Amino acid sequence: MDITEAQRLLKACASDLRCGCDGGNIEGGLWYFGLEPGGRNHFDLKPEKNFNDDGSREAERVVWIEDNPYGRYFNQFFRAFFNLSEMTGKESAIDSCNTHSLLTDNGPAFKGNIYPISRKGHEDWENLDIFFDGNLLGKAPKITGWTLDEYRENMVQARKKMLLEKLEEKTLKQNGKQTIVVCTATAQRKRFADIFGINEVNFEELAFSNSTGGSAYLSPIHGNSGKIIGWLYVIPFFRGPNGPLTYEEQRKYATRLREVLIKKGANVLLNC
Repeated sequence: MDITEAQRLLKACASDLRCGCDGGNIEGGLWYFGLEPGGRNHFDLKPEKNFNDDGSREAERVVWIEDNPYGRYFNQFFRAFFNLSEMTGKESAIDSCNTHSLLTDNGPAFKGNIYPISRKGHEDWENLDIFFDGNLLGKAPKITGWTLDEYRENMVQARKKMLLEKLEEKTLKQNGKQTIVVCTATAQRKRFADIFGINEVNFEELAFSNSTGGSAYLSPIHGNSGKIIGWLYVIPFFRGPNGPLTYEEQRKYATRLREVLIKKGANVLLNC
């Protein structure tokens, strides 16, 4: 595979929500995004299945919410924002997934990532193995011809176009309903702002004086018409330099967002 074809496949991957995203309902009112998938040091250019492709991973939803740390914190945010009862453990995962349709293809939420490639660390690139349909092609710099910064820029441009078009389409189709986009990692808020077409200086800082994670940041997302099509809300990653957030702290980020959006009169989904 030559460099041009590898770059084409990566750009196509960035425009495909099966790449680097866990699934759920992209038409839902709550999007929950990380920076990128973690835990591996290889990537297959052929998109993987997510929870919704053909039902083959449907049973994994509860396991992911219960056993994956990111899934557990996502679930706590989900339950608090939609004003559901406080629960933890397997009971919470089952209730969210089976009663409130978390991560189903017709539920209220979608779980995604900004960058499609799974890496063990945000700066890993030189030693990242690139595969296609299970066959090793080589290391990322050689196969793609890109530096890490060039990879990021190309992925942002492809993902940005697709995500903003989807937000605009949803708002028109759902009678002006605005999508809540929660992104995790306040240290990366400029990257999140860039991909959703926001100037970082326009963030409203919401202070949490007693939180391990510190402030959260909120901004409207405007469409081509100038109307609000969504709200970007950046919260701390659950594992930060001051230690992990408690579930109570995570829930406070969610309830504060709900309160602020209600006060602003935002046209968003508040019940599921």
